[in-house]
Amino acid sequence: MSTSMNSTLHIIGEEISPGEKKELRLKISEFYTSNPVYIPVIALHGEQEGPVVFVTAAIHGDEINGIEIVRQLTARIKPSELSGTLLCIPIVNIFGFYTMTRNTPDRRNLNNSFPGINKGSPASRIAYIIFEEIIKRCDFGIDIHTPRENRYEIPHINADLNNRDVHRLARAFGTTIIINTPGPKKSLQHAANKEDIPTIVFSGGEVLRFDKKITESGVNGLMNVLSSLEMVDIERKEPSFSIIVKKNRSVQTTQGGILYVHVQAGDLVYEGELLAKVANPFGEEIETIVAPQNGLIISHSTNPLVNPGNEVCSYVMLDRSLEIAEKALKNR
Repeated sequence: MSTSMNSTLHIIGEEISPGEKKELRLKISEFYTSNPVYIPVIALHGEQEGPVVFVTAAIHGDEINGIEIVRQLTARIKPSELSGTLLCIPIVNIFGFYTMTRNTPDRRNLNNSFPGINKGSPASRIAYIIFEEIIKRCDFGIDIHTPRENRYEIPHINADLNNRDVHRLARAFGTTIIINTPGPKKSLQHAANKEDIPTIVFSGGEVLRFDKKITESGVNGLMNVLSSLEMVDIERKEPSFSIIVKKNRSVQTTQGGILYVHVQAGDLVYEGELLAKVANPFGEEIETIVAPQNGLIISHSTNPLVNPGNEVCSYVMLDRSLEIAEKALKNR
């Protein structure tokens, strides 16, 4: 770990001394009342030299569990014991957060707007400011998400494992599932990696909910990453097993009706095992849905009202890793 003293950090018009924690406000827009719109930025500037890492949450305004993860992370770390700098944005999409909705006021997905354009749409302008003022100042990054509404998801990492430094971060985080993906082309993940800022995505839980297990997994994973970068001195927590997959697969309904899900995210299922049933309003069973292959359920639907084509659950195949998963889950 570096023992050289850090220099004063200059960011968003503020000076932050080594060993200091500071709460900042970054102006990203204005309301139609002409009042300024700010997002919170928490800067922890370590006493010793080291990497600069960003942690972002709530790029979608209803993904609030990341806010709690950032809160616990920044409460745990002491700048006097930190090597490097941590820049955290607990609420990126402040507009969506105000209204408890996913997108920006122009109905755009902020995570489909990076790196942004200074003279673009409202979402693109917000993305541009955040990318220029925070992201470009960093060496590494972790972006925190939850799935879309009406789904519950186990904690996992999305990462472009073709990038060696990204692979290192993904492995260090320590989730059971790592999905090898570069992310959507205009996502923060993709834009940061294109700028040579290795970035991974942590996802889990559900929208508009705090989840103790997901929070714990997120905080522990972030601490693991900081430890791997020699920014904090802690013992890393390893998962009971870890699987890398190229993508997850969806199981969908073919009938509309009332959905009764018989599995949960995190369950190990075998080919032919019952996943869900669909009934009509008269109570008659009209569809039985079974597992097409052996796999681990990543997410399941939390909405019992379905149309044809709605997702019941998402899973990863475990044919090659089935025995390892069985042993690990049995010993939990």
